[in-house]
Parts: sequence; structure tokens; C-alpha cells
Amino acid sequence: MQTTTTNATKQHSLGSARQPGYKFVGDRELSTYRWVIWLNNDKQTVIEGYSKDVNSCEKEDKQQLLQDCISRLGNKGYLDKCYYWVIFKRQFTHKDTDTMILELNPHGYLAHDSLTLDISTLSWLDRLFTARKTNTQGILNYKDLLPQRLSPQQIRKADFEFTLERFPTKNHLGDYCRNVLLAKYGRNQVLAWYNAKEVIYSTSQQQPIAGAVVAGGNKDNERAAQLAQTAMMNLQARFTRGK
Repeated sequence: MQTTTTNATKQHSLGSARQPGYKFVGDRELSTYRWVIWLNNDKQTVIEGYSKDVNSCEKEDKQQLLQDCISRLGNKGYLDKCYYWVIFKRQFTHKDTDTMILELNPHGYLAHDSLTLDISTLSWLDRLFTARKTNTQGILNYKDLLPQRLSPQQIRKADFEFTLERFPTKNHLGDYCRNVLLAKYGRNQVLAWYNAKEVIYSTSQQQPIAGAVVAGGNKDNERAAQLAQTAMMNLQARFTRGK
């Protein structure tokens, strides 16, 4: 842990030790996530942290990375010691442009922006805070509450699963592609998937209900039968006149 003088105007980077004696140094340039924690103590300490260590690579799966960071810091006691904790997704320009995605305190959380579409992380946070409220066994291990980690193939299948219940409108589909899929997959792949799925909305809106299709078919058959009968009667009349 990298520290400086602890008061309301000073900040220090926070991370997890890799081995005894190792000092985590937050990467202020390349980290995907940044957080600020206000501790509930007499000094009103403010802690700033980053998701990447300057001496190691960051986890490629950013969903798991965020969950791991919260779990690790929770196990270090910061969820108990804070009165406010906010997490940002960095925009790699200036701190003022970073996007706030999550607010936490000891009693609950509030998701923002793209995180509102991350069902896995939101479900895990629900379990986490439920466990905090109902726990009677002493100290919680937040790592034990983490979602089961899927294989890359399973993750991709889940990410690209489409149902009208999941995406009721084309706007829902577009928001998901922009805010979630483009952060994990190539633009061409996401665009091809979007183009393949967005036509479903036009089809579903234009498609008549099943009863109408059946009724329409019956009327067409009845009309065709009437025309055929009329034609036969006319033909028969011609032959009769010719006799």
C-alpha cells in the first residue's frame, strides 16, 4: 500500500500485496477503474485507489476485475470503515472526465451508467449486502460470494444471448451494444450481431397475430372457391348455349 499523510485533503493509493513485503503501486495511467473512499474516522481520511499495479498486467475481463477489486477491498475492511465509496471507470484523459459507475456505503450501493446493465455484478452486490445484513458468523469473506467464473466460450455465449424479454426495444439493444459489448469485443463483431438482431423488431411488429393469419387464409380460400365456382358456371352456360 502506498501512503501519504492522512487527512481530508491528502490521498494515497491503495492496492493488494502480491507477497509478504510487496508494495502495491496503483497505475494512475493505465488502470481501468479508479475509486475514492472516505473513511469514517477522526482524521476523515480519503483514500484513492487504482485497479492496476504498475508492475503487473491488469486482468483482461473487466467485469471480473471490478468484482475482484470490491471483494479485495471489502476483505480489507474498507466497506466497514468507510462512510462513502465511489468507483469510476476511467476515460484516460483527466479525472474530471471519468465516469462514475458505482456508489457504496456500509449499507448498500447504487449503480450508474453501464454498470446498470451488468446483471452478474449487480446480483453479486445484492448477495454481498444481504450477507452483511444477515451474517451472524463473524467476519465475512467476500471472495466466497463471488459469482462462478465462466469459461471464455460461456461468457461470449451469455453476452450475445438475445431475447425480446432481455431487450424489449431496439433502443435497449443499441444501449447494450454501445455500453457493454463494445468494451469487450471488436466493433465489426458487435455491429454484425446488432444488424442480425435489430431486424427482429421490424419483423415482430409487422407480423400479424396467428389468429389473423388463419382467418385471412380461410377468407382467401373461400374467395378462390367462389371464383372457381363462378368460372365453372359461366363455362357450363357457354356449352349450354352452344348446343
